Amino acid sequence: MQAISLAQPWASVVARGPKRVENRMEPSTASVAQTLLGQRIAIHASRHWRSEAQHKIITMGFPCGMQVEHAFSAILGVATITHVHRFSAAAGPDAVKGIIPDDQLKWVHGPWVLVFADVVPCTKPVPWSFRGGSWGGFRTVPADVELKVIDQLEVAGG
Repeated sequence: MQAISLAQPWASVVARGPKRVENRMEPSTASVAQTLLGQRIAIHASRHWRSEAQHKIITMGFPCGMQVEHAFSAILGVATITHVHRFSAAAGPDAVKGIIPDDQLKWVHGPWVLVFADVVPCTKPVPWSFRGGSWGGFRTVPADVELKVIDQLEVAGG
């Protein structure tokens, strides 16, 4: 299983909240994500906190919680990548209608957008450090960690 690492609180909002897209700047991430279409990936919370993300999430009307309430350096859940799309703000939201669900457009700013479906959170975060080299923004989850994630998903009904 491959994992993508997101800063907090973005990782929590994808794993447990309403956000089902991830924006990336690097074309290499989009290229690798294309090879993972239809596959289940792990959603990893990095060790970083983005205060500006917390503010944006709250202003969009979603609860975010305080920094101390979030897990770091852990897998929070899994999702399936359904689409990878190049988004241009100049083209506007109409350019991605039918590709990105309407309720997700508020989260999109691109330039590369990964769309997730079948998101299943872990009942408890599974500790794992994403450190080291990555493959286009993704990294292979070690087999022992993957088994722990699967155990958490089974408990959650996944």
